[in-house]
Amino acid sequence: MPDEVYKRLRHIPAKYITEVHTDKVYVDTDGDHQDEFYRGERPKDLLKNSIVTPSLAAAIFNDKFVNSIPFYRIEQEFERNDVHISRQDMANWTVNIATRYLMPFCERMKYHLFKCM
Repeated sequence: MPDEVYKRLRHIPAKYITEVHTDKVYVDTDGDHQDEFYRGERPKDLLKNSIVTPSLAAAIFNDKFVNSIPFYRIEQEFERNDVHISRQDMANWTVNIATRYLMPFCERMKYHLFKCM
């Protein structure tokens, strides 16, 4: 007899992971650059000095624009998971990411679209 196969769908709630990065800082003690600070290279930030990562921004964009959830409800959902992100921060991130990354992309697409016509 063949084995009986069945499926179950399991839901794993969202997980939030804090990434901790350490940059090495050195001071030159001899030569022409004495007392000059040197820092190791760090990964590029999506937005300078912000905690937002591409995956967090994608989740916020998805909730806001695909699922039509207002920022105050996204904020409440984060709070239920002990993540404190204000709706003002989310709104600012959305505007800055759209301006920095999406608008140039759209402009480029528009340029190529009209160039081909």
